[in-house]
Amino acid sequence: YGVKMIAAVYPPQNATVESFTLYAVDGTDSCEVPSINAWLYRVEISNGNLSLMAVTATSGASPFMQERVDSSIAYATVSNLQYRYFVRVDFCAYTHDFYSISIDYSE
Repeated sequence: YGVKMIAAVYPPQNATVESFTLYAVDGTDSCEVPSINAWLYRVEISNGNLSLMAVTATSGASPFMQERVDSSIAYATVSNLQYRYFVRVDFCAYTHDFYSISIDYSE
C-alpha cells in the first residue's frame, strides 16, 4: 500500500544537475518504510535502461518540514537527445506530507 508519484522532468540540454532536494513533513514511523523517499532517474530512449541519478529521504518522524538534499549526482550532464528524465516519490501514510522537489542545475 502507499502512494507512488511519478512526474516527468524537462531539464535544459547540456545543463549540469547540481542537487536534488525533497521538502516534506514525515509524520510517522509506523509504516514498513517509515520515510518519504524520492529518486531522480534518467531513461535511455533507445533501450529503456534506467539510471539512478539521485536519491533522498526524510530522516524519520518529525512535525517539522524537512529539507533533504542529495548533491552527489550521478550522470549529472543532461542529454535530452539520448535520455528522458523523471522523479519518483513514495510514501505510505496520510501523516506523510510531501510538498515539493527542487532540482538545481547550471547551464
